[in-house]
Amino acid sequence: MSTYREYARSVLGRMLPYLDNVNLEGSWPEEITLYALLVETVRDGSFDIAKMQRALERLMELSSEDEIHAIETDPDITHFLCGLDYLVALEKSGDTKAPAAVSEQMMNILDYHFTPHASDQVWLTTAEIKKEFLRQRN
Repeated sequence: MSTYREYARSVLGRMLPYLDNVNLEGSWPEEITLYALLVETVRDGSFDIAKMQRALERLMELSSEDEIHAIETDPDITHFLCGLDYLVALEKSGDTKAPAAVSEQMMNILDYHFTPHASDQVWLTTAEIKKEFLRQRN
């Protein structure tokens, strides 16, 4: 399981640069605090699973209070939170499919940034996406 864990954590770490400039306009103060906590948990390498799970659960509660508000969350944040949720699943249940799901979230971030309307034929020719694809494949 340690290889799965290391892989998922490394992919989450590669998401961080895309979170540096996310649009938090309209986010509630508690959400911003929780996002910052989760980013810092990945950035400092602590990956405190219990803390991450509590923060993710609270964010889920907040999103259920106002679904329109939740839909307006920056896509990079949404993909990052999904990736963290898959990591928690890996840690809690040993779900060996979780690292692939974390990878998919990374690819979604790259797609959003570099090829939002590209066809499948163009997608892997984009340098950033190809680089990540090859990194994940190896």
